Amino acid sequence: MMDIVKNMLLEFVNTIDDENYLTTIVLEKDFINRDSLAIAVELELLELIQNNKIESIINRIWSSDFETNGSFFEMSTPYKILAQSSNSLVDVEETNRFYKKRNIEEIAQYDSNFFIFQVSMYARIKGMALICTIYVVMSIIWYEYVSYEVFFLRPKLQYIQSL
Repeated sequence: MMDIVKNMLLEFVNTIDDENYLTTIVLEKDFINRDSLAIAVELELLELIQNNKIESIINRIWSSDFETNGSFFEMSTPYKILAQSSNSLVDVEETNRFYKKRNIEEIAQYDSNFFIFQVSMYARIKGMALICTIYVVMSIIWYEYVSYEVFFLRPKLQYIQSL
């Protein structure tokens, strides 16, 4: 059965001529967040990994299309804010807001930026959820405090004033 699946995979890979389409298929994730290359390595499908088309995709992913000789911190807004001269009139935080398009053509990228970006989006979502939870809890506590002041203490204060 395994040999039949291997042969079907190899025939499928050989029928695809568009390298970008094949790259998209190979890097597509499953429910456990594994791509086809990780599954092929895990199942030891050496015939598939050593296929010329798959090997060229692996080399393309490994070499990457980006320059990777930059600093790890050059893409970080907090680093730019701290490293910038305090006499500068340019507001780095204003120009690097999340909703604004950033020009990163002149900035060299560090080789792990891509992997950090994958994880950082999940970290930002978790951070925003934590901040929202704290905000809701603090709002509830504040509401309880204000309602206690209004409903319970105000009549007592009015009674004391009348005396």
